[in-house]
Amino acid sequence: MHNGAIHERHAHPGAHYSGTYYVNKPPGASRIRFFSPTADHWGLSMPPIEEEALNEITAEYIEMDPVPGNLLVWNSWLYHEVLENKSTIQNRNTISFNVTPVDKVTVPVDPPVSVYSD
Repeated sequence: MHNGAIHERHAHPGAHYSGTYYVNKPPGASRIRFFSPTADHWGLSMPPIEEEALNEITAEYIEMDPVPGNLLVWNSWLYHEVLENKSTIQNRNTISFNVTPVDKVTVPVDPPVSVYSD
């Protein structure tokens, strides 16, 4: 992600899980923000909460710093965004992906295994 770039709030419809692997973290690298799923549920939001009572459960969103070597995986319906990248030294590099299971998964077993039930 180059200097000044952002990735606006979005989800990944059609996928089951999404993830990001952080390759590097130059100084000023952008954070990822995950929004509370209650904020968009039926157009309702959490009631006002005193600032000292805010935590990762009651907050409208949480932010995470990129850590090289970390892999984040989340439900694809969860809205998230990447804040402005302020690194002027180098790009922030990630490998991002979506996972969608197929209808049937066949795993070959060698030698074949028999399962018996009484």
